[in-house]
Amino acid sequence: MWSAEQSPRPPLSGMLTTVDEVAFATTQYRRVTELASGGMGVVEICVRRSGTFERLYAVKRLHPHLRGDESMRAMFVDEARVAGLLRHANVVSVLDVGEDQQGPFLVMDYIEGVSLSRFIRLHARASDLPPVAICTHIASQIARGLHAAHELVGKDGEALHLVHRDVSPQNVLVGHDGVVRVTDFGVAKALGRSTHTSTGLLKGKVGYMAPEHLRFEPLDRRTDLFALGVVFFELLTARRLYPGRDASEVARTILNAPPPDFGDARADVAPALVELAFRLLAKDPADRPGTAAEVADRLDEIVAEEGPVDLAGYIEARIGPELRTERARIRELAAAPEQSSSEGPDAVGETVILAQPRISSRRRTATISAVAGIALAAVAVGMSLRGETQEKSSVSTAVVRPQAPPQAPSTVTVQVDSHPQGATVKVGGHLEGRTPLSVELPVGEQELAFELSLPGYVTTTHQVVPSADERLVIALSQQPLVAPPVAASPRAAATSPKTGATQSKRGNGRSGKRRPAPSTDKPAAPDEASRPRFRRFD
Repeated sequence: MWSAEQSPRPPLSGMLTTVDEVAFATTQYRRVTELASGGMGVVEICVRRSGTFERLYAVKRLHPHLRGDESMRAMFVDEARVAGLLRHANVVSVLDVGEDQQGPFLVMDYIEGVSLSRFIRLHARASDLPPVAICTHIASQIARGLHAAHELVGKDGEALHLVHRDVSPQNVLVGHDGVVRVTDFGVAKALGRSTHTSTGLLKGKVGYMAPEHLRFEPLDRRTDLFALGVVFFELLTARRLYPGRDASEVARTILNAPPPDFGDARADVAPALVELAFRLLAKDPADRPGTAAEVADRLDEIVAEEGPVDLAGYIEARIGPELRTERARIRELAAAPEQSSSEGPDAVGETVILAQPRISSRRRTATISAVAGIALAAVAVGMSLRGETQEKSSVSTAVVRPQAPPQAPSTVTVQVDSHPQGATVKVGGHLEGRTPLSVELPVGEQELAFELSLPGYVTTTHQVVPSADERLVIALSQQPLVAPPVAASPRAAATSPKTGATQSKRGNGRSGKRRPAPSTDKPAAPDEASRPRFRRFD
């Protein structure tokens, strides 16, 4: 991490040569308030003014203690590179990218609406399930957004084969305008990315991972369709499909339990939807639909039988007053007088703290969810503030001086789990215990070796940089079976000495001793029967 007195890192713009429409930020975005916080960073609402133009944006930044972490910075750049290429009504795009004294940042449209996770919670608390047609319409728009991502091509026109890998209610935004958008491509996987997932480590939320994801097999667009099936179930039932705090147990359920019958979970679900849901949640990717567009088309056909769907009207009826209250609060904060440049930080750091941010007490606990929760309702329809005049006396929040950035933690906690559990864990050669367990380590930039061993399984080692709290879920591979050696027959054993004696006599008639065989540098080839036989476990 660097300060104003130290030499800054090279600007992000030099690292984004693959993004056509994303340039280095030259305008100023003034901070209004914090919108959401997650394990990787925060999303802030910022306002940009130029003459009479005024507009709100969502600006995503890394946490202060992660700004010096090269792997985190690379992941951040990857998200900008991928999202900057996406242009679709059902996907949140990155509009601008830059770096100031507070580190790198991404600029996105601010969305007036709610995350799908909040939408589901509101219905769960009211014990009132949303109409099937509304749920189907939302799922169709998610599928359209995913198809746009799956079909993405690079500057050279070559397909990127993008897989989101973290499709979940937290990463879907339902706008007040009735448009549903997929967001947060922080852990997306595409060919040619500069960051890669370590073998044996999972990125994403376990409860939405397809079986092939949990088995560390190759992923493709059908992996996201499994996650869409999970999201669709939770949207229809307002409850988790694969709940639980034990990631290993959740993974076992996904791998072994049969897909749920949506008709049993909710009686008013049409048979056509039940059939489609079974295909989405199939264990074998080959049994799922081929593309997200195919899923969207089928969902649209089904919902058309129910008549027109007004999602915007439904949102207004359910949470319209709450959204208007939030809108008025944000407008009030954005209209507050700006702090003079002599009192605040420089560059885009004309960031003025207008209200105490809502600091999340939840620490980052999972590499599984590297970017989970960052974009909780973080982005979409820009809201014009021009024409809304207010008296300064109506602003209830006073402008305060910028506060010093929070102190970086001196230790991090790495939670280690394995499948199966009970593996011995060594960190840097020191025994720490058996999985599941938590290891507290001093913050550092040097890699530490986490070694997991369990009788009957291959010993696995992973390198971890203790720069932030993490959760490792490691799938152990069974050791290959070795066929026992074939025992010699009694007849062969009986004749063996005699044969040896005969050869000894024939070797040298004068001395009766067998002449030693000439030495060779190459070992003799093993007998075919004694070769170990391997069995692969997937």
